Parts: sequence; C-alpha cells; structure tokens
Amino acid sequence: MRMRKKHRAERSIATFKNELERYLTDWLDKPIAELTGAALVELHERIKRSAKRRKGSNPANDKGAPLANRVVTHVSACWNSLNKKLEGKLGSWNPAKAVDRDVLRPKRERIADEDLPGYAARVAKMRSAIRRDGLMLALYTGLRSEDVRTIRWEHVDLDANTLVLADPKGGPAAAFTIPLSATPIEILKRRQRDNARDLGASDGGYVFPALDNEGDVGPLGDLREQLHGKGRHGPKTGRFPAESPHVLRRTWESIANDEGISELDSHVLSNHSFGSRNVNQTYISQHIDHLAECAAKIDAGITARIKKAAQRKPLRAAA
Repeated sequence: MRMRKKHRAERSIATFKNELERYLTDWLDKPIAELTGAALVELHERIKRSAKRRKGSNPANDKGAPLANRVVTHVSACWNSLNKKLEGKLGSWNPAKAVDRDVLRPKRERIADEDLPGYAARVAKMRSAIRRDGLMLALYTGLRSEDVRTIRWEHVDLDANTLVLADPKGGPAAAFTIPLSATPIEILKRRQRDNARDLGASDGGYVFPALDNEGDVGPLGDLREQLHGKGRHGPKTGRFPAESPHVLRRTWESIANDEGISELDSHVLSNHSFGSRNVNQTYISQHIDHLAECAAKIDAGITARIKKAAQRKPLRAAA
C-alpha cells in the first residue's frame, strides 16, 4: 500500500480506510474511471448536510466541512495513485478538481496569561494524578495530545534530559528528539516514582498509563476526565477541564513567541512542519543544546505567568 511505503502513521491509514468505506460504499465496486466530478460535488454537500455539529468544533466553519474536504482528498489521492500506475491512462482530469472544497478557518483559542493560574488550579483538583501530570506536560512541551499520551519509558532519557517521539504525526519517518526542561523532567520523575501506586498495577512501560475494562494496561485514552453525576442545572457531561488539550499547544506556542523564541525553533520543539514557506529553513539543523535553551526559556515563561498572576493581590475597597 502506497501510504505504508511512505511510512504514514497507522492512524492516518485507518482514517483513510474507514472514511472511504463509509462514504463511498456505492463506488467501491465500480471502476474509478466512471466517477464523475458531479458525483463528488454531490457527495461533498451530502456529507455536510448530514453531519452533526461536533462539540469543540470551530463555529467559523460549516458543520461537516473538514470531513467532507477530507473524503474528497482521499478520492483524489486514490485517483492520482492509480493514474500513475496506469501511466496516465485515466486522463489528465481528476474528478476531485470539480469540488470547491471549503476554506477552513483554524481555531485560535489559547489560555490567556491571566487565566493560566485558574487553569493550573483546576487541573490540580483532578482525581487522577496521572492525568494531572499528562496535562501539565502537554502545557510545558507544546506536544500533541496523542504524543503525550503514548510516551513510553524506553523513549525517555532522564540522564540526557531528552525525549524521543518515535511515532508522531507523519509516522515513524518523522521521529524526532526534543530536550526536556525542568518542569517536564520533574513530572516524568514523579510518574516514574508514583505510577504503580496511582494506577494500582504496573504501568506496562507507559508514562501515562490507564487500565481498560478488561484490566489491561495501555496509554490514556484522554488526558481529561469524563464528567459523571448531576449538577445544579442537570446532568454533568463532557470533559474536565473543558479546554481541549490542543488549546495547551496553542498556549505554549503563544508564550514561546512572547519569550522571543523563533518560529523555526518552536516548530521543531513542538513537531510542526517547517520550511514549506521558506526553502532556506530546510537547510537549518538546530543543535540540541540550542533547543534546550529555548525549552528552558519557555518553561520559565509559563511558570512565571502562573506564579505572577496567582500572586496578585486583590485591590482594597475604598474607605
């Protein structure tokens, strides 16, 4: 399979397969040469019409637009791949070109400096010490939720203060190593010491482990806690804290920028792609010591914002 030859992540392959089988059922047994642009235009609109607004999705985008765009992109990739194998016998017109895909607006939410103490205080109240530490590691590293949840001890070097992300977005071919600053090191040492006690079992090699319904150990499925029970205005549902872990990534990026970290350095530390807008950036290779200095600056910036705002005294009422 072409995606495996290109070392795409298994989760990307699974998404590709599941979405094609779900939304192109009527076309799976037909020659792709019979697929028309009009059929894909109708499919794109049908996916959006039938989609439900997902909690946490960007209200600036039409409901279902990211999914509809993605399915059309899957079809386009299949058509291009097959046409390459057939040496262009399908022709030069890819039917996916007929679809005016939605322009998606990115979400920009971040935790403001003045709100960081409140966020940290809410995280500190969580029942699970493992989840508490997972969220704070996400805040202090800017890593994606899945990258944090699936960290294994074999990828942590507490002597060198480094972490290997062996299977990040982009798959194993995109594996990279980042330096660990003071706060993440403290978190990892605590997990190493307390995991067995907090989990009630061996952590199975995972830094942030969880037990499934059968009692088997695996990585956390979510860094946040699921709400149960009833509140004053009805049943409690959703996740706690309410902020998505990706908001922590944007918060980290914003603080990195405020602390004077270059866009290239922050992108490397957080596993963003870089160099696409400036070819000269693809020739730059940052030394781990330089990146460690950047990580330490960001760490200090986050800690200072939490402590500074937390220590503000309320104004006295006028006499």
